[in-house]
Amino acid sequence: MLIIGLVLIGFSLISIYFVFTQKSSPTTIFHQSSISINPRQFIPQDVPDQLNEEKLSELAPIEILSQDTINTALNLAAHLIFMGFVSSVGFKLSSLGIQIIRSLAIPK
Repeated sequence: MLIIGLVLIGFSLISIYFVFTQKSSPTTIFHQSSISINPRQFIPQDVPDQLNEEKLSELAPIEILSQDTINTALNLAAHLIFMGFVSSVGFKLSSLGIQIIRSLAIPK
């Protein structure tokens, strides 16, 4: 149990290192769309004649956060949380293995 726990901890640390150094990519879990706003909805309905339909049609939606940025951040966070869980399971297994070794090593 001690060896299995240490292997799980080592696997999670190596996986996190490879993901954050971009030698591998995290599992794609999230597929969110980009966050954008439409500037036309902030213009009042009773605008002067200076802003005609031609100028209003030139106002394209403004992208605040791109789809790639959102998905990368969410997938990195999910990978980090999952590897933290794997590491904690490895810690529990290692501590159980140490308790078993201690109970066998201490003579009564």
